[in-house]
Amino acid sequence: MAQGFPVEDAEYLREMFDLMRAGATAEVTDAVHRVLGRPPRDFESYVTRAAAAGAWR
Repeated sequence: MAQGFPVEDAEYLREMFDLMRAGATAEVTDAVHRVLGRPPRDFESYVTRAAAAGAWR
């Protein structure tokens, strides 16, 4: 809120991070495959592909 976020947005973010901290989002699901039609990639694979494509040039 000190950076100009509305109270409602700050509360939403706090609730989201509370859920993450509590482990509510730790379960592995098939959502990536269902939504994107491909298996998920780990972060290292993502970074390697993004760097090769020039993402940070």
